[in-house]
Amino acid sequence: MAHNTAEARSSANGKIIVSIASAQLPRMRSVNSFGFRHSLAARQLITLDGVEELIRHYQSQKRYNLIYSLINSKEIAPQDALDAVAALKSSEYTNTWIRLTQVDDALPEIRDVTKSFIQDLSDLYGRNIEAEVFKPFVTLFVSSPNEITPYHFDHTWNFLLQLKGTKTVYLFDQNDPQVLCQTDLENWYGRHCPVPKRENCGDGMPYFLHPGDGVHHPVNAPHWVQNGPEISISLSIGLCLHESNRRAKIHQVNYILRKFGLNPSLPSASSRSDRLKVSLLDLLSDRQPDTFHSAVFSGRDRMMLPYRAARKVFRF
Repeated sequence: MAHNTAEARSSANGKIIVSIASAQLPRMRSVNSFGFRHSLAARQLITLDGVEELIRHYQSQKRYNLIYSLINSKEIAPQDALDAVAALKSSEYTNTWIRLTQVDDALPEIRDVTKSFIQDLSDLYGRNIEAEVFKPFVTLFVSSPNEITPYHFDHTWNFLLQLKGTKTVYLFDQNDPQVLCQTDLENWYGRHCPVPKRENCGDGMPYFLHPGDGVHHPVNAPHWVQNGPEISISLSIGLCLHESNRRAKIHQVNYILRKFGLNPSLPSASSRSDRLKVSLLDLLSDRQPDTFHSAVFSGRDRMMLPYRAARKVFRF
């Protein structure tokens, strides 16, 4: 009862992060994954009806790139995404999944939640987190029981907040070279090649999420997800950091240099080399990016054009 009262009080005060267990605090301070409690589950912030309304909103604006859904493990057109909601509502679902991106741009209440969340992080870390964020990218996930999200990692500094149902998130240490090596990063940033899961690394550290639970994914931390026996609704607050974008550009230039048989310096090994690589990609990147792809990959896409042309001419 005291636990619920504390959460209600935090919610009333506008706090999103309610508490972090003492055992999780050292993990938070050392930039590892960690669990926390949040206040959003008690608000009934997003329901299936709300998901349906948001899809209609995106469709009316023809923002189909923000909608991704599956029914029976088969991708369906964004124009038909309401069929996935109908399947979930009628319990006639198998491997049904909906992902709606940039929901903070579409819903004022989610935008407010994101701002409050960033302030909570600033209070926890004792620094101005907002100044470190290029842009938040907030994503809504809705999935059927027992659904598995395959092993992958994200570019953003990510916080997953469980709103409905249960799931287990299995997280791996992004700093362990047995889990994630330099060429894995270059391949992902260079051509979005899926990161390989190495069998000798086990299943990862499990975080069991119920409504009101959250887990932090460090930048590039590989993970996979197993849903529980109910429909799951989760909100992912992804913070695209200036520093992460900078390192992405270094990985992207290194990817190309390696393709030409060179052995580029690793990130942070040479500040001068890092500056040159970032400056090159800055020249090629979109000046005012408004999507995740534009922010992270627009410079890479333009850099790849001469490489692809050379491949056609010299057939390598």
